[in-house]
This record gives sequence, C-alpha cells and structure tokens, in this order.
Amino acid sequence: MIRYLCVTIYLCSLSLGLPLSADPMSTRPLVFVTADWPPFSRVKGSEVVGGFELAVMQEFAKRAGLRLEAKGCPWKRCLFMLHSGQADMAMSLVYSTERAKFLYFLQPANESPTTWSYYRQKNSTQRVEAHSDLRSLKIGVRSGYVYYEKFANDHALNTYGVESSEQLIHMLLSGRIDTFIHREILADYLIDKLQVGDRIEKHDYKHSDVSFDHLGLSRLSPFADQLFHFERILENMQNEGVIAKIYAQEVDH
Repeated sequence: MIRYLCVTIYLCSLSLGLPLSADPMSTRPLVFVTADWPPFSRVKGSEVVGGFELAVMQEFAKRAGLRLEAKGCPWKRCLFMLHSGQADMAMSLVYSTERAKFLYFLQPANESPTTWSYYRQKNSTQRVEAHSDLRSLKIGVRSGYVYYEKFANDHALNTYGVESSEQLIHMLLSGRIDTFIHREILADYLIDKLQVGDRIEKHDYKHSDVSFDHLGLSRLSPFADQLFHFERILENMQNEGVIAKIYAQEVDH
C-alpha cells in the first residue's frame, strides 16, 4: 500500500512539473551555458549578468528544485561543453542532426518569426538584392550558429567565422568583411547599443522564416534521465504565460 502511494505521488509530481527530491542531484547545480547575444543573454567574461535566457532558466531551475549555475562562453565553447557533458543545458537552440547526436531537444519548442538580414557599411557600393549576389562577398558569420538552409548549404559562399556579434560589427567597420548575416532583432539591438547606426545599414535582400528555438539538454548530463520531467516543467511555464511575460520584460521593454 505504501509503495503504491509513493508511486502515485511520483507520477503526479511528474505530470504537474513539481520538483523531485533528486538524491545526489540536489547537491549538484544545473549548469546552464550561453554566449553574449543581448537582449536575450548578457555575458561579461564568464559571468552571465542578465537577459531573457537567464531569467527563464532561473525560474526553470527553481521549479526543478535545483541550484542554477550559469556560465558565459563563446558559443563554440558552449557547444563543446554540452557535447562533453561539462554543461547540462542551453537555450535558443535550433535543431540540427549534428547537434542531436549530443543533445536532447526539449518539447515544446518556442516558435517565432525570424528575419535574417545582411549588413553593410553605409558608404559601400556593394548591393545584395538576391541570394546569388552574396557569392562575390566576404561574409561574416557567428561560429557555431545554425543558419537557414539555403545559406548553410551554399558552399560557394565565402564565409568567415567569429565568436561574437560585436566582432562582426567591428570587422565590418574596419573593412575586413563586406557584409555579415545575423538575426535582425539581435543585430539591430547591438548596433543601437554601440551607437554605430549612422555607419551601418541593411542590404535589400533578407530571409524570413519561422524559427523553432529549443531548450537543449546534454545527453551526457547526469540530469538526462529527467528529460520527461524537464519537458513538463517547460510546458507548464509556457502554458502559464511565464515565458511570454519574461520575454516582454527582458526583450520588448
């Protein structure tokens, strides 16, 4: 009878997304990694100092009954940490078959319209009005990013990878690249923050689609066996409007 009651309580906890007493896990922090891409994530050195992702993960860890340890890193380093099990989770992950080898992609995903824009110096005579125009340019990209299919699969493009969005802007202004591709909402925010909007503009060509951003869990994480429980927590947060509220506070304000 007691065993039956314990199993019933356990299953109810899972379905409601309530924290479980996770024996040794309760003493180990949930390690969350992210790169610097304001306003979604603000990183100084290895410290995550704010942003949408940190606020979401703080609420997520609280509901899971876990202590959160947030680490900032260049995105390629973040992916390596997830691959090797040095980190447990990351947000805003776009699915790819390569990433799925070392990550579980939690459901539900966050579905949102996304615009990819190309940026140039205002004094540039180069114009991009169609995809084919990109092939004559040196294009800056963020290392480790997953880009839209047409761009990612065009091996005739001359791309140059860097670790941060700020690097892309500085390289463009110094003439080391002709253009860079970026999610418009992130690049526009940073250009405004750096006060270089009088020196940079967008090409006419852009690509718009729907992005499915996931919370990812390392397959080597000691929390990997809590995948189902984590998905229930995430689903509850979405259904309760918690994630939308945090987005409004951190991004739309």
